[in-house]
Amino acid sequence: MNEKIIPYQNFYDIIQEEILPDIQAWKIDKRILFKENDYEKITYHIPLLIDEIIENQSLENYLRHISPFPPDYILLLIQAGSAAIGHYEEGKLVNHKVIKKYMIRAAQGKAQLKHLNSKGKSKLGSRIRLAQTKDFFEEINEKLEEWEVTNIPFIFHSASIDCWNLLFESKINCPFDKKDERLKKVPLLVYTPDFEELLRINKFILFAKKEIKEKF
Repeated sequence: MNEKIIPYQNFYDIIQEEILPDIQAWKIDKRILFKENDYEKITYHIPLLIDEIIENQSLENYLRHISPFPPDYILLLIQAGSAAIGHYEEGKLVNHKVIKKYMIRAAQGKAQLKHLNSKGKSKLGSRIRLAQTKDFFEEINEKLEEWEVTNIPFIFHSASIDCWNLLFESKINCPFDKKDERLKKVPLLVYTPDFEELLRINKFILFAKKEIKEKF
C-alpha cells in the first residue's frame, strides 16, 4: 500500500481538479473518501478540520462547500503538570503557550489532583503542589481568555477526566463550557504536552492522507 500525507490546501486542490470532475466514481463513508476499479482502490482520509458529511447531503454538495483555507482553531493538550496550547489561523500557528507546574509527587509519581483526596493535605509538599495545581488551570484559562476564543470554529482537546473537570472548576472561568459544540477530542495518543507535541498533533488534524491499494 502506498501512503502520502497531503496538506489541507493541496487536498482542496485535489477535490477541485481530480474528484469533482469525476464525482460519480467517488463514494464517502464518514471521513473516508474513496473510489476503486479492477486494479486499485484510492482512498483519502479527510482532515479533522472538515466536518463529516451530513445525512441526505450529496457528495458533490458536501465537497463544493469545503473551504479553500483551513478554519481557525485552538489545540489544547493537558496532562497533570504539563499543558500546551496552540492558536492556529488558516493552519498556521500564530500563538502558543507551554505551561509546566510542580503537581507530581516525586516518590510515587502521583498527581496532586488525586493525592488531595487521600492523605497528606497538611504537609508542606502537598500545599505547594495544591497551589501549583490551582495556578496551572488558572493560567490555562487566562491564556484562552486572552486569545478571545469565542468566535474560533474548532477547539481540539486532549485531557484526562480529572484535568478536564478541574479546568472548569478554576477560579478563573474557562471561556467555553463542557457542552460547547466546537469541542472535538483528539483521536490520537498524546505524549507529554510541549511545543513539539503541538506540531505533531496539528499535523494529524490539518493534513489529509492518501492511500493507494493495488488489487493483486
